[in-house]
Amino acid sequence: MGLTATRAVRLEDAGFDGLFQSKKALWKRLAKAAYEYVAPEIEARGESVRQDDLIRPLLPVLEISPDLRAFLSEKSLKQKYWYEWFGEWIVDRVWAELP
Repeated sequence: MGLTATRAVRLEDAGFDGLFQSKKALWKRLAKAAYEYVAPEIEARGESVRQDDLIRPLLPVLEISPDLRAFLSEKSLKQKYWYEWFGEWIVDRVWAELP
């Protein structure tokens, strides 16, 4: 599914762009690691890696990220979907820079 316009607006409204910009190198590194994890198996089957393919391996790392957890706590954002949506935001923002 990937990042929808509605989710992007909600993330922006909640201040996730600031979090992303403040730690862009970290988020890019995590997305790159997810890409490198899934790419060999996907490409071995003749498929192209898609943005959505990175979300599942990225989620466990985001769920324990001190930076993201502190941000969510500070903003009183308790719903679990924020992790997935922010993962989609990260992948959307760095996709062109991934291998």
